[in-house]
Amino acid sequence: MLKTYKDMLSSIQKNIIALAEKIIMSNKLVLQTIENKNVIKYDEAKALLKSFAKNANELDKQMVRVLALYSPEAKDLRELVAYLKITNELNRAAIKTRKYIKNISQNENDEFFNEIVLTYTIPMHKETISALEHSISIITTDDSDEMQFHLKNTELAEIQTDQLYTMIETNMFKIMCELNNNQKEYLDVLISLRGLDKISDRALSIAKLLIYAKIGEDLD
Repeated sequence: MLKTYKDMLSSIQKNIIALAEKIIMSNKLVLQTIENKNVIKYDEAKALLKSFAKNANELDKQMVRVLALYSPEAKDLRELVAYLKITNELNRAAIKTRKYIKNISQNENDEFFNEIVLTYTIPMHKETISALEHSISIITTDDSDEMQFHLKNTELAEIQTDQLYTMIETNMFKIMCELNNNQKEYLDVLISLRGLDKISDRALSIAKLLIYAKIGEDLD
């Protein structure tokens, strides 16, 4: 029974990683599109997330079956509950990514947007990807130093996206107050960048849930 349970838990972990990698790859494709003006990459990025909600739901059902079959206790129960919450966070990150792709593709030909891209969007996007990569890496290690490393880097990336978004939001509101036209365009750009900020938030939540799953408390 123990071996079977461990096998099923390993399968769940692999499926969580696979979902996270879809979000990471989708974001990388969008970043490549912004940097290289390759519109085809938008379609590839969207295709990666096409059945994401269905896959996440199937993973949730897999975890519920494990709970019903093995009635895990203590650490095992804590781990599965954390994983259930993580699939929800991943699904929210996928939704934000899809909305980001939609918004960014609609604004990429805007002159003002292209000015913002060079200063804010590209670094924000790189930090978002970094947050996602470091957060999901925690699932593959039990070493406290490695977990600490990935958690701190997730936190730093999330802080960076927050700061970059705050800077652009402040500047854009100043511009909007001075202009009476094109305010919708500015708001559309803000909405796009806010999506990146929210994805980083989800990455940090995942990192903290993985720490909780592993040790049941915050790292010092």
